[in-house]
Amino acid sequence: MDELGRPAINPEIRIKEASDLSRLWKATPKAKRGTQEEFGEKWGVGSQSAVGQYLRGDIPLNFKAAMAFATGLGCQISDFSPRLASEIEGLAKHAVEVPTDDEFADVRRLDVKVAAGHGSVPYLEEELGALKFRRNFLRSIGVSEANAVVVTVQGASMEPTIADGAVLLVNRANREPRSNAIYVFHLQGNGLVVKRVVKSGGQWMARSDNDDRDAFPDFAFDEGATLIGRAVWMGAKL
Repeated sequence: MDELGRPAINPEIRIKEASDLSRLWKATPKAKRGTQEEFGEKWGVGSQSAVGQYLRGDIPLNFKAAMAFATGLGCQISDFSPRLASEIEGLAKHAVEVPTDDEFADVRRLDVKVAAGHGSVPYLEEELGALKFRRNFLRSIGVSEANAVVVTVQGASMEPTIADGAVLLVNRANREPRSNAIYVFHLQGNGLVVKRVVKSGGQWMARSDNDDRDAFPDFAFDEGATLIGRAVWMGAKL
């Protein structure tokens, strides 16, 4: 057992995973992945040192790091860690109960926390299975299955519109600002946030629905924010 009470990973498996991951790293053009420091910051792996330790096998891969590497390198987790791929498949089977009717589409539910506040360091973890949406519903709101993803909101800055703990359906293909629409975007140095988009004085601004402007001030997009998708549906506990 490790310090968190989880089963210890066989050293041979850890080294094999690191070797396969390192091979994929080297095979990916530097122009695409960047340096270890750039990769770690962009995909939430951590510092340059952390990226290097995963690639060398000094520390074992976990769900968060594996998903980040797979996304950043454009590969599957199974390409370098069949162990984690198998565990994720098991989680997906038990995460949600979904119908099998062809009228429904699977939309990936990722454990990517989106802050409705000042932001949080973005990170990627395991895929929590899928939520089912009717295909005609997705079509009606202009979202393709390939560009749809469900994420969870943390924070009170968008209340009462979006409750803390709500899940959002995000259209990653829609990255063009539209006045009064709600978007998820990455704020440089602060992480992933969800805000309403407004235009003020000829400039696009991100605004909280919470009226407490001292706690949740507006900020301009040119302060390092990058839109990653428009929120088109919300689900929350009553």
